[in-house]
Amino acid sequence: MNTNAILNRIHLVKQKIRSLRSILLSAPEGMLQIRNDRNKIARYYLKIPGHSNGKYLSLKTDLKTIKQLSNKLYASKAIIEAETELKLLSNLLNHELKNSLSGIYDNINPSIKPFINPVEISIKEKIRLFQQRIPNDQHIRTGQYVIKTSRGEYVKSMAEFIIAETLLKYKVPYLYEDRFPTKDNRTLKPDFTAINIKTGQIILWEQLS
Repeated sequence: MNTNAILNRIHLVKQKIRSLRSILLSAPEGMLQIRNDRNKIARYYLKIPGHSNGKYLSLKTDLKTIKQLSNKLYASKAIIEAETELKLLSNLLNHELKNSLSGIYDNINPSIKPFINPVEISIKEKIRLFQQRIPNDQHIRTGQYVIKTSRGEYVKSMAEFIIAETLLKYKVPYLYEDRFPTKDNRTLKPDFTAINIKTGQIILWEQLS
């Protein structure tokens, strides 16, 4: 499991934990007990701490409570497993960041990096390489390129200007009208090519206006 996959799973597990906690917080007091009668038919009871006998719950009149307590029972067990998985994933992520295959390239002598084709690079290195492609000087174009961004490049429309300024505001590295090769040997030229600074994922953005 690579770093991106670990981060995605951590995000997903955290969402599940929040959902399970919400179930626990909204559930009624007490726990569900299930007893079978002589005919082995399940009967449901609400057991409250401090009370010796449970309150009988009818499927006709107390169905909502039965459902809530059933989900509470499930959530109380599931959240333990989810939190355990989250701890394991966090430990795995720390290992990946410190000792991963991608970390070897990060820590190698910079003077030989240009001569190496690494089999895997870290998110940090992906962002560094992406940012190297962002021009420092102004992109002065003619024709339709009429609006200048605060970064000093010219875009075609107000919509593109707003997108560019928003990306700059939130410090999202991006390239404007950069060529992007596809796996089937085609070349795309989206309006914006950005990189997710948390996952290293490349995002292509075409403004239709």
